[in-house]
Amino acid sequence: MYQQNLNQHYLSIDEAQLINTFAIREVLNAMRKFNVNVTLATQSMNRFNIIM
Repeated sequence: MYQQNLNQHYLSIDEAQLINTFAIREVLNAMRKFNVNVTLATQSMNRFNIIM
């Protein structure tokens, strides 16, 4: 029987607009493999360059 891992992990990235878009993409891809919940926070969406 498949046993689900009950440990949940969270990663919060504040001021996400200051981080390189490529770096964020790599972090998201890596965290998805390990089923980590990621929160990206920014105060202004127009500064956050979303080209993913």
